Amino acid sequence: MLIATNEVSRNGEDIFPPLAALMEPHPVLVQCCRVFSHNESAVRKVGVFCMVSLHTVMGEELKPHLSKLSISQMKLLDLYIKKQAANGHL
Repeated sequence: MLIATNEVSRNGEDIFPPLAALMEPHPVLVQCCRVFSHNESAVRKVGVFCMVSLHTVMGEELKPHLSKLSISQMKLLDLYIKKQAANGHL
């Protein structure tokens, strides 16, 4: 998962074609959503960081693909996205 996060941050264009062209969400996106419910907090944290990296690459196009996240998970993700933006990492 961490390797995928680094690849998205460096070269998101190669990993993620425009979302309109995709019939199904990319497997990395599916796995990132899945780990939000993992028992281990360290795994959940990696999932959050992965989703923040995906948001950096994909922007608001990511939001429709997050429908399986709970309200509290979405709030957590939004918090980390805003935190990254405040630190100038966009």
